[in-house]
Amino acid sequence: MQQRKTYKYRLYHSRRNKRLHRRIDIAGLIWNHMVALQRRTYRLTCGYINRYRMQKHLAKLRRNVSRFDHWQMVGSQAVQELAERHDRAYQRFFAYKRGEGARHGRPRFKKVKQYTSFTLKQAGWKYEGGNRVTIQGTTYKFSLSRPVVGEIKTVTVKRDRVGHLWVCFSVVMERDWPEPGEASTGKSGGFDFGLRTFMTDHEGHAYRSPQFLKAELNEIARLNRELSRKEKGSHNRRKAKRRLARAHARIANKRRDAVSRSASETEVSPRALRPFRPHLPGDAEPGCDEASVGTEGERPGLCRVFDVLQWLKPLDSWGQAETAARSGRLTSPNPAADAPAASIFNAAF
Repeated sequence: MQQRKTYKYRLYHSRRNKRLHRRIDIAGLIWNHMVALQRRTYRLTCGYINRYRMQKHLAKLRRNVSRFDHWQMVGSQAVQELAERHDRAYQRFFAYKRGEGARHGRPRFKKVKQYTSFTLKQAGWKYEGGNRVTIQGTTYKFSLSRPVVGEIKTVTVKRDRVGHLWVCFSVVMERDWPEPGEASTGKSGGFDFGLRTFMTDHEGHAYRSPQFLKAELNEIARLNRELSRKEKGSHNRRKAKRRLARAHARIANKRRDAVSRSASETEVSPRALRPFRPHLPGDAEPGCDEASVGTEGERPGLCRVFDVLQWLKPLDSWGQAETAARSGRLTSPNPAADAPAASIFNAAF
């Protein structure tokens, strides 16, 4: 069975990275142009520009209008992908207005410096092997934390709040998934992600939450005070904002590392995972069913199959899981069993 997977690597710091930052800024300009054009079209004609007309319009501007010559820095396929993003955002908004999907607002204008990424499909990139990738004629190095396995389909360049650049390879790989109900030993176990403890396994062993944010609250408060004192639009304010973003990124990295260490320290090595979706209002029946569509409280992706290396990663963020458990929206998949209401995983190993 084919599986789509993404490998994410951080690019090494280099002067040539300014070119990628410039391309991401231009992608933000193109996004804002599409938003403005779509809103003006609706205001004047009550119509909608589909992605094919939008792609044709952007190509004409890049080719014929001199004041849009700088758009040539972003590849033609990257511009087409931006139009597809814009169209998907509007389709989600339309689905919500029809009452068919989760709540989504109308696509908005974005600050150019806060725009995050652009994607290259078939052209404009070449993987040189090892830790080198060529993007639009320039070779960049990245930290090769693990090998790239599979056939590369797209390459995405992302920028985070700290200003670091990441390269993401979306690959297609062959993978043998276990059959439903298949287990290596015939035993089964469960994991309860609770409110007072991070996790409790089926043997009663409790894993405490490290509470990294609580340990860094004083530092976060100090950085927020420094940011509030800086003049808006100044370089010092930009530096203070980056220091604050770096502190939050450090906390997020600690959380991911703690989850990875907890997975490696446990004695369980699951071969097949069967995550179930909590029974939410509007569901036809409890259980993991990709086709069932809930109403209020539905969370996308709750029934996806997880990678074995990240089997301790929750279905949703801990804060959302805690809120759902407190409000009583999480119910046991088997009311007759003594399973806790906050349990969201069921693993067979």
